[in-house]
Amino acid sequence: MNINDENIIEITEELSCEYELSKVLRKYPKDTVIIKNVKGFDMPVISGICNTREKIANSINCEVSEITEKIISAMENPLKVDKFPILTHYKRDGGAYITAGVVFARDPKTGIQNASIHRMMVLDNKRLVIRIVPRNLYTYFQNAKELGEDLEIA
Repeated sequence: MNINDENIIEITEELSCEYELSKVLRKYPKDTVIIKNVKGFDMPVISGICNTREKIANSINCEVSEITEKIISAMENPLKVDKFPILTHYKRDGGAYITAGVVFARDPKTGIQNASIHRMMVLDNKRLVIRIVPRNLYTYFQNAKELGEDLEIA
């Protein structure tokens, strides 16, 4: 483990996505942590980069006032990623979870778009499952169901 001048904790030992990474991350709930050696993956896991605007700006190489423009640019020019590490946090979890994934959807009746944050469990390499509570995404799903359509999400 290395703590550098920017208060970023770097973990270099090999850790598994099943329980080991989440156990280490629970030790540093407010810090920025980089786990550099994730078993079975060729990319690191980074935690704690978005709990302040300053950290968000630093993580995407811009000033706080430029965050929105930088995100819009990234959305207009996305990078393809084939595979990334998703952690299994607890032994009683049904599998690996994306703990704060953003779901984008459009109401099939009104065309109104929405983004919401969900905990999503990985079923396989092409499917996730999420619990949808009675809010916008739930309404969009019900509207698609009434129309006999699948709700397209990203």
